[in-house]
Amino acid sequence: MRLNIIIPTRNGAPKLAALLKSLKKIEQDINVIIVVDDSTKKMQNRAIKKLCRKFGKIVLVDNEKLNLLNFPKKSSILRLGTNKWNLGNARNIGILYSLAFSDTNAYTVFLDDDMVVLKGAGKHIKDRILGRINIIGAPDLSKLEWLQLYLKYKEPQWKSYNDYIEAVYNKLKHKSIALISEYTNLSSYQTKKSIKFPQRSELSGGAFICSNNILPLAFFPNWFDEDWLWFYSIRESAGIKIKGTSLVVLHNSSKKEILDLNSLIFEEDGKIMTNSLKKSPDINKLKDKVIKEIYHRKALVSNILSAFNSLEDKNRIDMLIVKRLALLHNYLINITPSRYIKEILKFIKLQKYLKENQSNLSRDIRGIENG
Repeated sequence: MRLNIIIPTRNGAPKLAALLKSLKKIEQDINVIIVVDDSTKKMQNRAIKKLCRKFGKIVLVDNEKLNLLNFPKKSSILRLGTNKWNLGNARNIGILYSLAFSDTNAYTVFLDDDMVVLKGAGKHIKDRILGRINIIGAPDLSKLEWLQLYLKYKEPQWKSYNDYIEAVYNKLKHKSIALISEYTNLSSYQTKKSIKFPQRSELSGGAFICSNNILPLAFFPNWFDEDWLWFYSIRESAGIKIKGTSLVVLHNSSKKEILDLNSLIFEEDGKIMTNSLKKSPDINKLKDKVIKEIYHRKALVSNILSAFNSLEDKNRIDMLIVKRLALLHNYLINITPSRYIKEILKFIKLQKYLKENQSNLSRDIRGIENG
């Protein structure tokens, strides 16, 4: 069994170096490593290009190569190195390259550039799979989920209505503050060793595997939570269940700036669009679903804000959280559904184009790489 590894990277040459070095543990299973350089700095472009020359089996994809593909004229359908979130586009480019370099019997592994492979792939399940890779290190939480975990630590009786947050807290209890301190800027609690925590039972967007015979069934939107929508779409299209693998990776994440307002808004926007499209693929019902999702997210933020407001003896971080959540809640009150509908329809158009032209694009990619 052969693996194609897709690694989107953005201004992360040092992290990428550690990942590429660790991939030697499974070198015998690798067909090709596809590094998609989404860096915004020329110095990083040069560093990544130099780095990739040191390792075998690597195909580096950058804007120079991307511009050779036959996309519609004056189209920004797929671009690299933009100043906006671009992980969905980078992964879509990786999919096209993976399909170009192998047949449907191969498997594609998606790895973020802050992952490090710890244990070899071993035997994988055959046939059509969407597989879960075992991740240790930083947990896969949104900023709002980190705030929910922090609130559980501050007020254990508070109900988060999030099964995973409840599971993490119940497993760790007061050790959860060490986890929060290690991976966020919400606390400076000192701990000398990493805290073990329960993994999600679902797939994680940072590391997962998919057989190539179902890989073309869906593409990624270019907003936050793009991975959850892709997982859902693949499962629905292929009628498959998540299966496990023996591959183990370390999520070597830096600390998250949880209280950045623009990031909080960006994540809420993504969750609204993902949930709207997951639960209502019927375009005629899209507006109603978006309105319901806005209401749901607004109620969730309101619940968390109210709980923080009710805390006694709030510290400086707690008071800052209250201010940020109040601004986020106000944003959700004033947002209009049309903005989300426009972005969703744009993605639907992109996905339709990529599905219809995948074979031709893969042919062009082979021509570029073999040219």
